[in-house]
Amino acid sequence: MLIARGARSSYAHGPGPVWGEADRRATQAFQRAQGWTGADADGIPGRRTWDLLSTGRGKDVTAAGPASHGVPGYPGRQYFRPGRSNDHITRLGAQLVKKGFGRFYDRGPGPHWGEADRRAVEAFQRAQGWRGGAADGYPGPETWRRLFA
Repeated sequence: MLIARGARSSYAHGPGPVWGEADRRATQAFQRAQGWTGADADGIPGRRTWDLLSTGRGKDVTAAGPASHGVPGYPGRQYFRPGRSNDHITRLGAQLVKKGFGRFYDRGPGPHWGEADRRAVEAFQRAQGWRGGAADGYPGPETWRRLFA
């Protein structure tokens, strides 16, 4: 869940089955993204942290700019929701088309988030081998990174 919320840079090799320092750093990055400081951002997933992570609420960990690998910085989950309209949606849709996931668009991608966008993102996520909640059709930081890589 932490990687899906933007904390991939905390892991050198990805999360594993045993809690470690990378997990603490990733949790702390997520907590700081919520605006928490001090003991509230200790890197230990307490009740508030777990609630935000497990429900998809709260703010994602965001990069300040393009990542070192040349992928444009993920703008944040809030830009990709029903009723939203912005340039990030257009950019996402254009990249989905470029990567071969444009079959859901009747007239091509545009700035308004719609079912075609969600279905195209879901198809891309499933092509990554993701299932269940990991393939929900809403781009998180890892979907964004892989799509633009």
